Amino acid sequence: MTPHISFYILSPQKQLIAFVCQLIATALNKSQAAVMVVAAANQLRTLDEQLWSFCDTAFIPHQIILESAALTRQTILARVILTDNVALVGDFNGVVINLTATPLGSCGACGLLEVVGSEPEQVASGREKYRYYQRELAQQSAVNNSEISVFRL
Repeated sequence: MTPHISFYILSPQKQLIAFVCQLIATALNKSQAAVMVVAAANQLRTLDEQLWSFCDTAFIPHQIILESAALTRQTILARVILTDNVALVGDFNGVVINLTATPLGSCGACGLLEVVGSEPEQVASGREKYRYYQRELAQQSAVNNSEISVFRL
């Protein structure tokens, strides 16, 4: 089943990592669900650093998990998981924030948040992902009432 999908299209003035930190904080405040962020390895390092220093008076506890086996072997200590392994999304039932250029196929998430940066290649990949999810939802329309929301920031 496809979760509710939200696209956040960032203006050139918005910093991607800072926005993702705010999005994680908002998701944690609005829900008891865990959050998984799927991103490229170089973004994970930056995001990891930002989450520890996100706010002057607080931080967002998180854990980096890169292997599928580690998700079942390790004790998950934080409600936020950072990974570059798209395969981990399949059995995850929380909120997924996708920073990759690839749409996430079968996903057990309760919500899927797609963040689209302002660079031309990010916008092009965002369009492709939107079309992909449109097709997926059209094929599942008889059994699924999911929708796609778009927010321009």
